[in-house]
Amino acid sequence: MDILHCSFECYPAAKVGGLADVAGALPKYLNQVNLSTALIMPKHDTPWLNQASFAVDYAGSFRWYYGDVGFRVLRETTGTLGFPLYVVELNDLFLRRGIYVRENGYPYHDEPERYIAFQLAVLNWVKQFQTKPKLIHVHDHHCGLIPLFMQCGPEFHALRSIPTVFTIHNGLYQGAFSWDKKYILPYLPSQVYGLLDWNDAINPMACAVKCAQAVTTVSKGYLQELMQFANGLETLFQKEHQKCFGIINGIDGEVWSPERDRYIDHLREGSLSREFKKANKESLCRDYGFKFDKPLFIFIGRLVHEKGADLIPDAINKLLQQTEVYMLLLGSGSADIEQALRLCSVKHSAHVKYAQGYNEPLSHRMYASADFLIMPSRIEPCGLNQLYAMHYGTIPIVNDIGGLRGSVTDLTDASPRGIKIKNATVDELYNGLKRAVSLFQNPELLDSISIKNMQIDFSWNEAIKPYLAIYEYLTKSKTMI
Repeated sequence: MDILHCSFECYPAAKVGGLADVAGALPKYLNQVNLSTALIMPKHDTPWLNQASFAVDYAGSFRWYYGDVGFRVLRETTGTLGFPLYVVELNDLFLRRGIYVRENGYPYHDEPERYIAFQLAVLNWVKQFQTKPKLIHVHDHHCGLIPLFMQCGPEFHALRSIPTVFTIHNGLYQGAFSWDKKYILPYLPSQVYGLLDWNDAINPMACAVKCAQAVTTVSKGYLQELMQFANGLETLFQKEHQKCFGIINGIDGEVWSPERDRYIDHLREGSLSREFKKANKESLCRDYGFKFDKPLFIFIGRLVHEKGADLIPDAINKLLQQTEVYMLLLGSGSADIEQALRLCSVKHSAHVKYAQGYNEPLSHRMYASADFLIMPSRIEPCGLNQLYAMHYGTIPIVNDIGGLRGSVTDLTDASPRGIKIKNATVDELYNGLKRAVSLFQNPELLDSISIKNMQIDFSWNEAIKPYLAIYEYLTKSKTMI
């Protein structure tokens, strides 16, 4: 293979957030331009992975602090994903109901051990290849120590010359752990400990930024923000800025397609965008008892502070005191926010419905049906929801940060795509919702923006081009492209 991707999640095998969507799409579209690309991830306890068909590719072990640890690497056999998918089978650490957290919402006590074990298994698998990958692309802090291990770990000397790319999907989560747990690392010469350290802790994200040959983030706007707000890593990003690139994600057109989406009630035929939106909205409103001729707002995502989900109940309460609208909310996360949404849906039972958890089919129906998507994120490195929304003709209401800044233009712009708010506050979100209601009352402008958004090319065919340029530069090989 030319490129090996390493990720802790990947759609459709195991998904928590946008990392999975990128990991499940980027390798596929790289293969479509004849760049041999595979991905490896842990074998989690998810319905897709439990039902998939696998063959054993490798069985081995690695030396760890308490002795030899046996593991297997399995290859998915159907080939339907568009790229070879490999999984590391290490049941004690990965075969759990939650990918990152337990069912009660609390993280596992052995997070560093899980991530280190995965990385050691991957490298022990790769080092026995007769033909090594030309480049290894690692995603987020869960895989962030791979570049250091390859360059400085004596047992991985055979991989030292392979370049690495590190992609940051969310700089808020860095995987830092105490030096008291240094024993879970493989042997490393003491002179490289400085590469591991940031603020007196072992910080995998900081280490990857130092050691990878190239660092990418998922939008230019987010890269700029990391220079100023990076949870303590600001000076590191400033220092390493020359090897950092902001590349906005694409949409997987085989999964998100108004013309072919298997989850939605009515497919778009030709240029019939208005009819497509109308038919899907009528179906969804009928299922939830909503009035079709009123604005329909949706929220899809994790119910956490960084997504601005805590603002939604109060903003809804204020809006419903002034006008008649309908809200469908899908997600899970903070117990406090979940409870606030439940109370809101009880108080406004005819107008607000809350569906807890993640529901892939319902999310597709919501994008195809709604008039507006609520996205008041405080942190949004790239954002895929606003891209999905626009692709399906739903107008996004977004906070002007990160990847939202570059992908959504405001109603005041010469070529508007959505509605922007200036800060993640209840009042700002409320004002954004009021602007949306006013836009809904101008159906010609509403339809014009919706239809133009559906014509924008958000595909991975464009998004992969900067990655191809980085890969070519690092490998110095014209034969890859």
